[in-house]
Amino acid sequence: MQYSTGFGVLSTNSRTLEGYPSGSVVGFSLDEKGRPLFAFSSMSAHTGDLAADSRVSLTVTAATFKGAADGRVSLIGDVNKVRSCVGHGAAVSQ
Repeated sequence: MQYSTGFGVLSTNSRTLEGYPSGSVVGFSLDEKGRPLFAFSSMSAHTGDLAADSRVSLTVTAATFKGAADGRVSLIGDVNKVRSCVGHGAAVSQ
């Protein structure tokens, strides 16, 4: 699977339902190293979740995904703010 932009499910640790995960469909782009970049609204629940706990997983399916036998990947890491990004509020998962 190869993407430059796409959508996936970003799973965060819910700050309102302690101990439970929360999933959100988010758009992303990849930087020159293949790391996902996000632009989040300050009003989104996942933005608040990330402020409290930066640990996430991002699940992305192949463009041709139709079922469990098709391509998908789950990336696990921490989301950090990008300091020198053209897009305001962008974050990168490392």
